[in-house]
Amino acid sequence: MKKYLVPVDFSENTECACKYAIHFAEKEKAEIVLFHAYMYPIATADMTDDVVDSSTLITPEIMDSIEKAAKAGMSRLKNKLDKMLEEEKITTIQLQTKVVNGMAEYEILDMCDAYHPDMVIMSSSGQGHTSGKMLGSIALKILEHATIPVLTIPENTEYQEIQNVLYITDFDESDITAIENLIKILDPIKVKIHCLHVEHSKKDLIDNLLTDYLKEHFEDEFKKGIMFFEIVQDKDVLKAVEEYISEKDIHLVGLLHHKRRLLAKLFHPSMTKKVFYHTGLPLLTFHDISEET
Repeated sequence: MKKYLVPVDFSENTECACKYAIHFAEKEKAEIVLFHAYMYPIATADMTDDVVDSSTLITPEIMDSIEKAAKAGMSRLKNKLDKMLEEEKITTIQLQTKVVNGMAEYEILDMCDAYHPDMVIMSSSGQGHTSGKMLGSIALKILEHATIPVLTIPENTEYQEIQNVLYITDFDESDITAIENLIKILDPIKVKIHCLHVEHSKKDLIDNLLTDYLKEHFEDEFKKGIMFFEIVQDKDVLKAVEEYISEKDIHLVGLLHHKRRLLAKLFHPSMTKKVFYHTGLPLLTFHDISEET
C-alpha cells in the first residue's frame, strides 16, 4: 500500500495540497496521513522589567485550548475530505490524522523516519509566510533534509489534474534514479514525462550522447510515447524553462535536489524560486543519493 504524508496548517493552501495527495492516491490502494504540529506561544518578559508579567505566562488552560483548537481544525479538515471522497466515490483511500505538539519542521522529519511515506505532499507557504515566497521556511527545511520525494505546492496554486510533467535534467548520474522514482510515482495517474536539458552553448556531441543514453535506458517508456527527451539551447535558463512549460502545457515540475550543490550548473536557489513563483506549478524534488557517500 502506498503511503502519503500531508503536513497541514489549515491555511488556504492546505486543501489544495490535500487534493493533490488524493489525485496521486486514488488510482490504487493507499493511505494518506494528515499531519499537524502545533506549538505553544513562548512567554517573554520585558527586558527592562524585573518581574515577568503574569499575563504572558502560559497556563494549563491556555495550553489545553491550543491543543483543542488544533484537533478541532484537523477534525474539520478530515470531515471535509471524507465528504469529498464520498461524493467522488473514491473508496481506495484510507484517510488518517495525527496531531502533535512541537516545531513543525522537526516533527515532520521525525514522522518521515517513523512512518516511511512514499512521498511528502505539502503547501510551500502557509500561515505566517508572506505572499510571493516560493518556499516557506518549513517546506524548505523538509526539502533540504528529507530523503524521500517531496511535492511542494506553491502559494495561491489552483489544483489541476496532472497530465504533463517536466523533469529538468543536467545529465547528473543521479538523474537515472530520480527519473525511475518519478515514473514509479506517476505510473498510477498515467501522464507524459518530458525530460529537458538546457544547454548554454551550441548542442555538442556529449549532450547528444547523454540524451541517447537516457532514451536507451528508458526505452520502454520512450517507445510507448509517454516519455520525451529534448535539449534546448538558451543562455537564459529561466526563459527556456518557462517557454517549454507554456508550449507543452506542463502541470508539474520535477528535479533532483542537491544538498551540497543545490541545483548546481542549471539552477541556483534564486533561479529556482523565480521559476516556480512565476509558473505557480507544483515542484517535486528527489533526494540525491550520490551525496550520501
